[in-house]
Amino acid sequence: MFAAWRARSEGVGRDRKGIAVRLCALALVVPTVGGNDCRPAGPTGSTGAAPQLTDARGDADPGGFASLVESVERTRGLHFVRRPMLVVMDPNAPELAALARQARALMPLPDAEGRKSAPSGAPTGERGVGDATPVRAAAAFPDFERAQVIASAPLRAEGVRRALGRLIDGQHYPRLVEAAPRVPGDAGIALRALLAVSADATAAGSWFPGGLHLPEAEAPLNAARIEGVVRGKPAFDVVTGPLQSAGFLMLSLDDPEQAFRRPPLSTKQLLSPATYLASDRPTRLVGVPPVLAHCQVVEDESVGVLRLLIGLSRSGGSLSGESLARWKGDRLVRLSCDDGRAPWIYVAEFVGQQAPRDFADRIDALLPGDLARPVRSVTLGRRIVASSGLDAEVATAFARTLGSREVKDFSEWLP
Repeated sequence: MFAAWRARSEGVGRDRKGIAVRLCALALVVPTVGGNDCRPAGPTGSTGAAPQLTDARGDADPGGFASLVESVERTRGLHFVRRPMLVVMDPNAPELAALARQARALMPLPDAEGRKSAPSGAPTGERGVGDATPVRAAAAFPDFERAQVIASAPLRAEGVRRALGRLIDGQHYPRLVEAAPRVPGDAGIALRALLAVSADATAAGSWFPGGLHLPEAEAPLNAARIEGVVRGKPAFDVVTGPLQSAGFLMLSLDDPEQAFRRPPLSTKQLLSPATYLASDRPTRLVGVPPVLAHCQVVEDESVGVLRLLIGLSRSGGSLSGESLARWKGDRLVRLSCDDGRAPWIYVAEFVGQQAPRDFADRIDALLPGDLARPVRSVTLGRRIVASSGLDAEVATAFARTLGSREVKDFSEWLP
């Protein structure tokens, strides 16, 4: 996504300095974007030398931690409601393992999209923290309930800073942080991406200053064609895609806190700040899923624009930007049957009737790769229905009976 935006910008002379500043600002949050010449700058950009977090005996140094807390407050532009404490534990402590699972639940996208563990650039303390994975050394996690950072030795300032970033967001926006792991589908991805990019920016020492506007004209959904692969690399992936999307929104707001006071309701709002600012809300498709003998529903949620773009990158295809810009909502129902079959139905709703026809041409490339193939699809006015492994009439009847409900708050997605 941002690789494509960068590629288009490199060949033009207009606003070179402004583009470079915006790219560097984003690179501080998502290191895979921008260049090596980017350095923290501005009123919140310089963190200075990392404080000493342990004393000569290896115990936590209260003075060093207090210095780090103050640094995080300056970077984030907020003060802790409850002063945090640092607790150092053995890497194998059950308390640390429980917090690791909590951190895993705050990752924007789950392993089901193909991510077995984060690459080497993943946030400290959030790599390989699934239920069956031991907590590695030098992990640091926020304990929201006790206002603590729980860490294992050796302590690393960046990991502790990231945990503090999580903690300060949790204290100022508790409703958002509490709900983020529980909101399913696309809206949950958007919320968790917002929180993750905030923690990463805090750890980098340069939280979003506001006013570094990324032009709406350069938003991915405004492109004539969205390319899934740019210069041989995926433009959207499960690791950096959510952070890049949330960073795009944050860098486009005069007051980045607005995104926390009024959280985005879809990843489309991340990818198109104009959609967010205009309160162009997503649509929830409501209705009872079909009942198939000897089959159970194992997934029933919105896929959303970002996951569709990740699918496009996986397949190496391209799509009209307008097709996704006209997306209003979708729903994927996946079933598991006793005989081993895994049928599914996907329904998407758009503004106007042309977008679903354009979308239909690329539906196989857009949908998650772990869905059973082949794909059968049909357009129904402003909707498209795709399915595999079940009768076409069942899928069509389901799509026709779904109601449309505008989502006004993320709590509407909670079970």
